[in-house]
Amino acid sequence: MGILDRHVHFSDERWQQFLKALQQSLSEGNRSVLAQNQKDFEDWKSLFGRANSFSYPWKELLYKGQIDLCAFVFEALNKNLDGCAGVSSPWELDIISPRKAVKSAEIGALLRGDPKGGTCARLRMELIEEGQGKIYPNPHKSGLMMVWEDFYLTIQMAAKATGSQNNFIFPKDHDIRWSLLGYNGSFIPSIDGNSIFLAFYLCLYKLLSKDDDLNLEGVAV
Repeated sequence: MGILDRHVHFSDERWQQFLKALQQSLSEGNRSVLAQNQKDFEDWKSLFGRANSFSYPWKELLYKGQIDLCAFVFEALNKNLDGCAGVSSPWELDIISPRKAVKSAEIGALLRGDPKGGTCARLRMELIEEGQGKIYPNPHKSGLMMVWEDFYLTIQMAAKATGSQNNFIFPKDHDIRWSLLGYNGSFIPSIDGNSIFLAFYLCLYKLLSKDDDLNLEGVAV
């Protein structure tokens, strides 16, 4: 597909197109397309290793994180397809066929970072039975989103605040799966910051509360 060129230029636009295509393949579960995606990914890894020009240092860091994430995706896929006993994490369990949710909550969110005023997004959280007490991204929806450390810390803070302020006990035998997409269902390639805190807090409250007294329909924060 002509990914490599003589000038060894890492094209951000084409890389984002590859990530979106791979995320779509995961959503559809088409194994033959995923196999081609993996072959293309090997070309991208080679190109990244030879690239000598990045516009900003943080761009190189972002690409490195996304490359590592894609490698993890294919490792998990191969474990599942081969019936490997090493499949253990909630993320790996869901990558081929997501487990059924027993309860869900959704809320709109305005994410900072866009110079034009932010990105309108939709956060969905699902409560999964037979889990390990983990909160993790849905591999079929947001599995390829590059999540920076401050965003992970925000999720942890929201979970802690939800439990301590409402006397909730986080279910250690359940998992919580989340996805964050553009309002039109578009893929969001990366996210950082703490602007999502309130959205996570409210969704967690909705999932863990025994009283269904919180209506999030039409709500955006």
